[in-house]
Amino acid sequence: MAPQSVPQLLLFLTFVVPGFVYQSVRISVRGRLPLDVELSARIVRAVVASAIFGLVYVAILGRHLVDAVEGRGFVLAHPRLAALLALAGGIVIPSVVALVRLPEWDWVTRLREWAQERLPEFVTYDVTPTAWDKTFQSSGECFIRVLNREGRWAGGYYGANSYATSFPEPQQLFLERAYVVSEDGTFEGEVPGSAGVLLDCSDLQLLQVLRPDEDGAAEQVGEKG
Repeated sequence: MAPQSVPQLLLFLTFVVPGFVYQSVRISVRGRLPLDVELSARIVRAVVASAIFGLVYVAILGRHLVDAVEGRGFVLAHPRLAALLALAGGIVIPSVVALVRLPEWDWVTRLREWAQERLPEFVTYDVTPTAWDKTFQSSGECFIRVLNREGRWAGGYYGANSYATSFPEPQQLFLERAYVVSEDGTFEGEVPGSAGVLLDCSDLQLLQVLRPDEDGAAEQVGEKG
């Protein structure tokens, strides 16, 4: 049911909206994970997040927020202030929290490494949904070479203007510069006038990632990217 009064609208923006905003922004930043595909799971997590935001708001604003929900008090006596609080609590704060990435402190890194060595069964799980996603999360600029089911090679340069799809979309790859690849997989130079190439990678035998700063990759393409 849609809010029918100012107190109801404030309640909706404070205790319902924040979790959904937080989750939407978070997914747009880190991409979708397997647990983001199912609608019911997303709704449950959004409701829990909204409850957490709401409790934090109550802890900070205290009686002022309770009075506003009950239709009285200082906040409702100042409509502009109420609008700003609703905007901040329902949209701005959840968005900012979703965008925050905790810094990688040295002691955290050392603790993670220690745990991986001694308790691998508890800390080796990676939330990255597929090996495809893992590859392009940390690949940086590189050369890509693929072998399709017909035994034909294709490849090109994966740079800042390239793109790889993420889970659960079909595995497709846009390389900003296309290269001629011989039958034995050797890069023979950039395709003249190349503006990129789109590869359907849903049914490949092999995909190779070649670093542009490694001698092997540089020799094969004849020049560094």
